Order: sequence, then C-alpha cells, then structure tokens
Amino acid sequence: MLRQLDIAVVGCGIGGMSAAAFLARQGHHVSLIERFGEPKPIGAGLLLQPTGLAALVRLGVAPAVTQSGQPIRHLFGQTDQQTTVFDVHYNHLHPDLTGLGIHRAALFQHMLDQALAEDVTLLTGIDVMATELEGDKRFLRTVNGDRLGGYDLVVDATGMRSVLRPGHLIRKQTTYPYGAVWAVVRCDTDVLATDRLEQRYVEAHRMIGTMPIGETPNDDRLHATFFWSLPEDQVRNWHSADFGAFRSDVLSLWPEIEPLVDQLSGTDDLTPALYDDVRLKSPIADRYVAIGDAAHGMSPQLGQGANLAIQDGEHLALALSEGDVTAGLRAYVSRRHWQVAFYQAMSRWMTPFFQSDSRWAAKARDLSFRHLYRLPIMRGEMLRTLAGMKTSLISAKSARAVLHALPQL
Repeated sequence: MLRQLDIAVVGCGIGGMSAAAFLARQGHHVSLIERFGEPKPIGAGLLLQPTGLAALVRLGVAPAVTQSGQPIRHLFGQTDQQTTVFDVHYNHLHPDLTGLGIHRAALFQHMLDQALAEDVTLLTGIDVMATELEGDKRFLRTVNGDRLGGYDLVVDATGMRSVLRPGHLIRKQTTYPYGAVWAVVRCDTDVLATDRLEQRYVEAHRMIGTMPIGETPNDDRLHATFFWSLPEDQVRNWHSADFGAFRSDVLSLWPEIEPLVDQLSGTDDLTPALYDDVRLKSPIADRYVAIGDAAHGMSPQLGQGANLAIQDGEHLALALSEGDVTAGLRAYVSRRHWQVAFYQAMSRWMTPFFQSDSRWAAKARDLSFRHLYRLPIMRGEMLRTLAGMKTSLISAKSARAVLHALPQL
C-alpha cells in the first residue's frame, strides 16, 4: 500500500504543475506554493515535442492543449545569403509525428486546471527564500519570516536561478552570452507558413525567428511567437534600446514579416530573456529534489525546456510510487540522469553555432548542417534529438512507442 506523503512543490511553472498533478494523482497530499498572488506564466510561446505531449496525454490535458496549440511539422533556417542551414521535417522520422507550438499562458492554464482537479492545494502570495531540514522533515522559510512544514519532501521548481538549492549541489552555473527578446503577434497566414518554425541568421551573432503557437487565452485567432537574439548586455538594457533601429534591423534581414513587426509599437511589447547553463552534481539532497530549470537550466536551442520539465514531474511521481522518499529520489536520479545529461550537453554544444560571436562556428554550421541531414543515419539522430526521444547518447525511444501514447491526437 502506498504511503501518503506530505509534499511541497515550490514554483507554479510547467515543471511544478506537472509534478504536483502527477504526485497528487498517486494519493499524496501536495501543496503547490507560488510567490505571486495570482499564478501566471512567464514567457511567450514554446515548442512541445512528442515525448512531452505523450506525458500530457497521461496527465489528461493533451486534448485541451492540442486544441489551443498549433502543430509544427517543419523547421527551416536560412542565412542572409540564402544559404539553407536546416530544413527539417518531423515526418521524415514518422508520417504522424509533429511538435506543437503553444502560447505559454494556454499551456499554463490547462495544467493548472488539471492540478487543481487532482486536489492539489494551491497556496499563493508566499515567497519562499530557504528550505531547512529538521529531523526527517523539510521546512520552508519565507521572506516574511514565516516557517511552513514540515514536509516529507520539498520539490524545487523555482527555475534556473533558484535560491532554494543547497549550495553543495551546484557544479557550475553560468549565464549564456546571448539571450533574446520575445513577443506574441497575430499570425497572418499569407505571411507565415502555419506549421513551420522559421529562422534567419547573419553569421551566429544575429538570429530572428517565428513560430506559430495557436490561440491565446483571450483570442482564438492564430498567433505566432516572434524572437530576436541579442548579446547579454543588450538584453539587460533592452527597455532603453532604440526601437526604430531594432525594427530596421529586423526588416533588413526578413522584410516579408513586416506585417508582424508592425504590431509592435516599442520595446515594452517585447520581453527580454537570459538563459543559464545550470549543472548540478546531483538534483537531490535529503528530502529535497530540484526539477525543471532548477535542475538543468539550458539554452533554448533544442526547444527542450518545457518538454523535460513535464517529464521530470511524471518520472518523480513514478519513482515515489512506493512512498519511500530516500529510495524514490535515488530512483528518480537513475530515471532522469542520462536523458538530462544528453540534452544539456547537446544544448551547450549547439548554442555557439547560432548565438555567439564566432565566425568560424557560423561557417562550420553553414557548410555542414544541411549536408549531415541528408545522411539517413544522421537525419534519424537529429530528428530523434529534436523530438525529445533520445534517452542517452546511444539510446532513444522509437517513434512508434511515442505515437502509441498519442492515439487521440
């Protein structure tokens, strides 16, 4: 018989809600703790991969999520010299395989609704600054000096800059030299292909991209995420940037998307974002586990952040299925280590080819990527990596196994 645990999940993001819902479904008492008075998403749009969608099927939210989102079947990247860098189709791996572009707020609401339906207790307006172990319980200390707990387990889903992580768990944490600014715009179908993530590059130091993401919570028309890569210092000072110069820069590289850019009136219409490379010695301590970006923050080059966070939540619940915290956390590390290590390494390796000052990286990318994709073995590896199917450097889930979980989609 399952031993019911008293679990605190700190952070009401994608990973936190996944963990809370899956754990509550197993019969644990779960408190989902959020610093804001009203839970809200951070960011614009994201790309869900087939493995993340399969986990959402098991959670019970995939039909609503797919209705809100937009299928992505094709990824295309081209330089300012019209050199094709990549031209990748999910159906080259399997005819029925797709990604899903979705507005973060839409995914957020569907997952929050499911967590509450699983009898998760939502506690808002609580800013947790530390976690303390006392005996066989974990307590939370808030910025107001309050002490919450004790809990059998604290799940840290507070993001890449978590203040809850025990310092001894951190191997290395660095901010990438490039970030991005993001916006959501209405997607005119005569401007963009509705099933394609598309990017334009000038060497590796300039990148612009668009991705259809379906409807927003307040507008059922088709929308797209628009993103522009910038060096770290420009991201930090984005709101004082010259918007007119930015607009001219964008349209000189990609004039066809002027109808999208015209929906933006100033820098306040775009959200700046920086990314950390977070490497932990281990994501677990005594009655503590970090998941999502708190455990494995990475650049967004492979589009795996939300995908991995959703799977973290499911695997944590499965690892704790016997109700033994210590053994369960060890099992969780065993379940997640190789896949997470692979995607962190690949994201770290890929980033300089698309976001850096290296002219050599850009030249190598332009000369090799499209040719590698033409080789059947490399094409399969590239597609399995993109689709989130790799479980380690040398192993991967099959497309049929993933699609078996997506019958109604």
